Amino acid sequence: MNYPLILGLYGLSKNKENISGYKIVSNSKASEILQTAWDIGIRYLDTASSYGEGNADKLIQEARKRGSKFKLYSKVGLDIRSGIFNSDTSYLRNQITKLKNYHNDHIHSLLLHSPPKELLEQKNFLLKFFQDVKNILGHEVNVGISLASPKDYILVRD
Repeated sequence: MNYPLILGLYGLSKNKENISGYKIVSNSKASEILQTAWDIGIRYLDTASSYGEGNADKLIQEARKRGSKFKLYSKVGLDIRSGIFNSDTSYLRNQITKLKNYHNDHIHSLLLHSPPKELLEQKNFLLKFFQDVKNILGHEVNVGISLASPKDYILVRD
């Protein structure tokens, strides 16, 4: 079976300050890396709207203008800078809608990004998130959860 290689944009989107062990990468260098990735056959990107405070989305849009039609694995919910998960359903719907506006039919999968344990135990919350993603992005988009800890798996396995 052939598995796709997925390029993560967390480090590439850091164009303002050196955080989380990643050095600053200029947008021109990040664009060059994305073009090289496309040229060697990488077709999927792992991203989140908060990566680089939205810089990742801009880099992807620029790559798309140059013909690189990457499919995205994206995440919503966690603010990377503060480390705080926002569980407000209106906020999450807004984030999903922004993704649709930025990337339309290029979204392969959308994950709930590192929700706290107490939310993982709320099946109604998870179902609502699933329904919102499908209603906004379409039924072909995969929906999942990016767990904060492997131990959290026990909370969502049923």
